[in-house]
Amino acid sequence: MGPVEKLLGDLNHELGYYVKGYTEALPGGFDQDMPLGVPWKRKLSRMLAESETLIPLISRPFLASEWCGKEWWVFSQRKVTVRPPLEPGDTAIVPVIWVPVAESEMHPLVRNLQYDNSTMPASYGRHGLLALSRGAAGRPGDYEAAVNRIAKRVGDLLMYATVETGRMVNLDTAPNAFQKVQPTWEGVRFWHGDHGDPDQV
Repeated sequence: MGPVEKLLGDLNHELGYYVKGYTEALPGGFDQDMPLGVPWKRKLSRMLAESETLIPLISRPFLASEWCGKEWWVFSQRKVTVRPPLEPGDTAIVPVIWVPVAESEMHPLVRNLQYDNSTMPASYGRHGLLALSRGAAGRPGDYEAAVNRIAKRVGDLLMYATVETGRMVNLDTAPNAFQKVQPTWEGVRFWHGDHGDPDQV
């Protein structure tokens, strides 16, 4: 089992303690678990349109990835309605420090969201969750404590936030949020039904 699969399994386990009646597993990595032969771009589009949270694993390769920038932008276009204890303006994106990135290198979209705080082990910010998951850094229990805090936030979002269902975007035409200052829908195309060509805005 790889570290991403381990994290997903651990998050799903912890969510069972925070969300009453929780039985539905968080979807795996958008490109990790698709069977061979699946039309992956269409499936990825559906996941971005229907997932209730986005948990990006922040690292330098993530921030440099065109596809990760497209996924972030498409998901972030969906309207989020929250109820207390969440606050207006809260997003359904829960960034996780996978491998630490210097503050000066962190993209403003990530920097504008809280991705570390005093409830997390200090080793999480210094070394990232990947190193903690492998026991390569931190104290015993730091990984579990970090996963628990992430699960608590995801649980709050599942209980107190409603994310509107999005449209299935042809990701080839979606802007990369990490490269454009103010991406728009201009030129973006959408998938309609299970077959056929995408339509343009």
